[in-house]
Amino acid sequence: LGLLDKPSDWLAEQAQRWLQDFVDKPGADPVQVRRSRYPLLLALRHAETEPEREFAEALALALLPSNGQVLEAGAFDGTDTLRLSDQVPDGMVYSFEPFPGNYENLTRRVAARSNVRTFPYALAGEASLARQFRLGRVNDAVAMGSLLHHTDAYERVYPHVDWQQAEGAGPTDITVRTTSLAVWASEERVSALDLLWLDMEGLEFEVLAGLEPRFLRDVVAIVAETRSAPLYHETSGAATFTELRA
Repeated sequence: LGLLDKPSDWLAEQAQRWLQDFVDKPGADPVQVRRSRYPLLLALRHAETEPEREFAEALALALLPSNGQVLEAGAFDGTDTLRLSDQVPDGMVYSFEPFPGNYENLTRRVAARSNVRTFPYALAGEASLARQFRLGRVNDAVAMGSLLHHTDAYERVYPHVDWQQAEGAGPTDITVRTTSLAVWASEERVSALDLLWLDMEGLEFEVLAGLEPRFLRDVVAIVAETRSAPLYHETSGAATFTELRA
């Protein structure tokens, strides 16, 4: 895309310009235009360059109305949560983070945000009270986690991530609660979502496969990671862009 070494504000401006060209209607509301079609799928490659990621994310944020409803899965420490909260001052961000240490940081950072609700469990294809959640560490600190089991290909792509138990570093896995989009939406009485912001270490396809058609009527964009080769042993963790799009 020729986006190397471009500042973030330039990327945001280009995203807005590309969006206007896409809808091809001067002055048209891009959100309403998108609602008449399928959601825009912005699939981020593993190990993508930062300009590519920033462009895709800026494009997704440009589609959001101020009262947008956002689902964020894999909130980590709340960095993206704050960005999403700023984008929908009259809306709501629903953020999921299953690892207790990260969840504590998340809740502390968004404590003053009235438009953020947090959930200390993981999204998956089905609800479960106890599912194994594997922890990956970088420099002995938990940097990521997944409900799936990584392959040798994962270790080649991310050699710096340690999935083994280092002395004094804590357990390699914990037990977490999971829920599906359908169960969660029913329990929380959420009837519509505008944006799905997914960073789930392989669970994106499993969650999207269970997305009810009624949500697709309102979702204007899906930001999700994809891969060109399987990084997890489970079939659901091998989603390519073609599979996600389907």
